[in-house]
Amino acid sequence: MDAPAPQSKADIKRLLNFSSPEMVTDVLNFYGQNGGCAENIKTKLTEILEMKEPYCIKMLKIDGNVIQEAGITGSLIGRCLEKLTEHVIEHPADNNTATLKKLIAEMK
Repeated sequence: MDAPAPQSKADIKRLLNFSSPEMVTDVLNFYGQNGGCAENIKTKLTEILEMKEPYCIKMLKIDGNVIQEAGITGSLIGRCLEKLTEHVIEHPADNNTATLKKLIAEMK
């Protein structure tokens, strides 16, 4: 693999967003076998999964209906969900209805 090993929880969550915990574990094991993955990265993955930190759209505390109620329609709903997911990957404490609604209002 030419890509660098994930270094942060956010990097790991981005991998999880596009795959599965099993696949991410395999990727981390590959990096580990090739000297590119420290044990602390595997520890971060375990923390993410055990603490149920958000890393994908289905883990958001809101859904497309809330976005639609805010006046956003069509394909913009999906884009908004993607942006919110990226936000909570970086700021997991913001994955609550009030904060997400505030972020939606700022996107309008």
